[in-house]
Amino acid sequence: MTYLQKEIKNDLSNYRPISLLLSLSKVLETLMFNKLNQHTQLNKILAPEQFRFRIGTNVGNVSFTLADTVLTSLNNWQQVVGIFCELFKASDCVNHVIRVNKLFQYGFGGICYYWIKSYRTNMKQKVNN
Repeated sequence: MTYLQKEIKNDLSNYRPISLLLSLSKVLETLMFNKLNQHTQLNKILAPEQFRFRIGTNVGNVSFTLADTVLTSLNNWQQVVGIFCELFKASDCVNHVIRVNKLFQYGFGGICYYWIKSYRTNMKQKVNN
């Protein structure tokens, strides 16, 4: 094992938390995800270019859309420029209070809003070696 591999292995920030929830909680999470997904689709909240966390989309959709856009532009003698950013652990940087408030702004209210808010409030993480 090289020094770099050992460093990566010992860096706790490289590990994602494992959710230790009851089976009923996982069922509730799935139901809530489906409800949120339905709301975002009906109200057209997400841009068509948003593929992550959408039912029926995958990395193939992203690749096809990118290739189609580039080829169409080139066929029309237009210039094509691409900027690609790697947002390493981007979701870890999001303030959960702001995220929950955004849900309210997009029309998620009532029980749905308060359930998500209570679920994300005072969440704790623990790392065991």
